[in-house]
Amino acid sequence: MEYEDMFPYTGELKIFRAPNAYSPKILEEILKLASENGLELIPLIQTFGHLQFVLKHSKYQHLREVPDKTDTICPSDSKSIQLIQEMLRQIQAAHPKSKSIHIGCDEAWNIAKDERCQNKLKTDFGNSLERLKLSHISTVAKFAKDTLGFKSVLAWDDLLRKIPTPLLTEFQIGEYILPVIWNYDLDVSSSNKFPAGMFQRYTKIFPKIIFGSVFKGAENGNTTFVKIDRYLSNLKSFFNLYEEKKENLEGRIAGIAVTGWQRFWHGIELCEILPEGIPSLVNEAIYINNPSLRKDGITKKVFETLKCKTRDSKELHFNGNIYVPRKEEIYANCNFPGVDVYALVSS
Repeated sequence: MEYEDMFPYTGELKIFRAPNAYSPKILEEILKLASENGLELIPLIQTFGHLQFVLKHSKYQHLREVPDKTDTICPSDSKSIQLIQEMLRQIQAAHPKSKSIHIGCDEAWNIAKDERCQNKLKTDFGNSLERLKLSHISTVAKFAKDTLGFKSVLAWDDLLRKIPTPLLTEFQIGEYILPVIWNYDLDVSSSNKFPAGMFQRYTKIFPKIIFGSVFKGAENGNTTFVKIDRYLSNLKSFFNLYEEKKENLEGRIAGIAVTGWQRFWHGIELCEILPEGIPSLVNEAIYINNPSLRKDGITKKVFETLKCKTRDSKELHFNGNIYVPRKEEIYANCNFPGVDVYALVSS
């Protein structure tokens, strides 16, 4: 669960909280519900890129890698590490039963642009951008694991994909990171989706990996409705990817994360809100449990799970125009939280 500005930060970090951030009491309720349903909540807190909710504040703008961009924190400033460590401490204190944490570390686009990083590149890292990145990621991961006691530290893998094996070994990445290999395209098994040799390199470094698929929120920043078939295709292609790379992946898959995104980045509106995504999530959960099911078999199971009533989708004729309802409208007469919103948006 990625909190961003919804976590009830305290002390000097209180300014990160959105006006509608979760209260400690609500967070306790979320954790209680998760526990009652046999779920472990794994908190996700960004620690490299996607830090707009932190770096937009004037108090912390000096930690930006690029002065006019709020996405990436400067990894070469000791105050950056101090800030991240305090954020992680507060997250850990609020999740005493969580054995795992996700430290983000994806899409840190602006690295080594700042004078602090450029100096470090020369003095500490032999002008190696990869070493600069790995130093930051490993420092954060070691703190989460060794100091805070998390048994597993997850991180998105995109910053690691092209890094040579010796460098990954040098920074003990395989000992501290459980990588989540993510891609939200229709077909992740096609040849150009991951760098050449990536899976062979990962085999030498990581005992386990996780796949990162998606059930909503990855079409574009202003999409208003979930395309179930599009996201199910992404999930199915991860199963195909496993078969294609079985030589490298067999025995290493620790699971598959089915992600659902609320917005593309901190500064824009919500897209594909959660009620619209629930039928998509159920479709994917059913497929994961039985990958041999065909589409009609999955739909039948979804109808049973969500206690759906048959709903005929008929063409509508108005002012000489023909309106063809979305295929997804068949789920508008089901029983799940937010179905009224789903029906409204799908119609």
